[in-house]
Amino acid sequence: MVRAEVAKGVHKGIHVGRVAVRSSGSFKMRTKTGLRDGVKAEDCRLIQRSDGYSYFRELVS
Repeated sequence: MVRAEVAKGVHKGIHVGRVAVRSSGSFKMRTKTGLRDGVKAEDCRLIQRSDGYSYFRELVS
């Protein structure tokens, strides 16, 4: 579970969700609103590590 603060590009904004890690350094991110592809690793902050359960956290503004 990560929080991504993307400053520019197609996926500009704050996204919270689960990621699929790639060797290229970009992530495929599953959020409540859908998929975000190509999110950079430096834009992400770890919220929770995987422990075998499936969690989803809503972003409250």
